[in-house]
Amino acid sequence: HVSAIVFDKTGTLTEGKLQLGDVIPIGDRPPEDVLALAAAAEQRSEHLIARLIVAEAGKRGLALASVEGFTAFPGAGVIAELGSTSQATDQQLAISDQQSNRQICVGNRRLLEQQGIGISEEIDAAFARLDGSGQTQLAVAIDGKVIGLIGARDTIRAEAADVIHELRHLGIHESVLLTGDRRSVAQAVAQAVGVDHFEAELLPQEKAAWIN
Repeated sequence: HVSAIVFDKTGTLTEGKLQLGDVIPIGDRPPEDVLALAAAAEQRSEHLIARLIVAEAGKRGLALASVEGFTAFPGAGVIAELGSTSQATDQQLAISDQQSNRQICVGNRRLLEQQGIGISEEIDAAFARLDGSGQTQLAVAIDGKVIGLIGARDTIRAEAADVIHELRHLGIHESVLLTGDRRSVAQAVAQAVGVDHFEAELLPQEKAAWIN
C-alpha cells in the first residue's frame, strides 16, 4: 500500500564517504590554520563532516587546541570554547585570538546568522564558490569573525538511480529527498538519481515536520 518514499541524502542516496573539498581562508591565514581551528572545535562532534575535518587535520599532522566548552546545533554546526592553547601553534591562534574568549563557531550560513556573525562580500563569494561546485559549506569563525570556509564533497551511490527506477515499477510513484544541505547540492543529487521532489536546508525537526 506504499505510494511514496522519502529519502535522506547523506549516507542514503550518497555513499556518506565524505572527502575534504576546498579550504578558503578569509584574510591572511593559511588554509592549515582554518582547518586546525575547525578540527579543534569539532573534536567532540559525531557528525560525518566533523569526523572528516578532525581526520584530515590528523593526516596533516596539525596540532589541535583543547576544548573546554562545546555546544552542538543539529543541522547547523557547533560552538566551542578553547581551553589550553599549548598544543596549538602561534599561527593557528594569533595574539589577538589568545587575548579574546577564543570562541570558535563552525557551521553553515544559518548558524552564522543566528549568532549574529557578519557575512561580508568576500565571505558571501566564498560560500557561492563552494555552492557552485556542489560542496557542502562550513564557515569557521573566531569570536564572531569568519576566518575561512571549508567544503566537503560526497559521492552519489552507483545504484541509487536504479533503485528509484525500480521503485516506480513497484508502484511507488512519488519520491522525495529531504536534506539539510544547500539547494544546489540537493538539486544536483535529485536530478542525478531521478527523485521527483526535494526540500533543502532543513533542520532535523523540520524533516520530521515535513513527514507529518
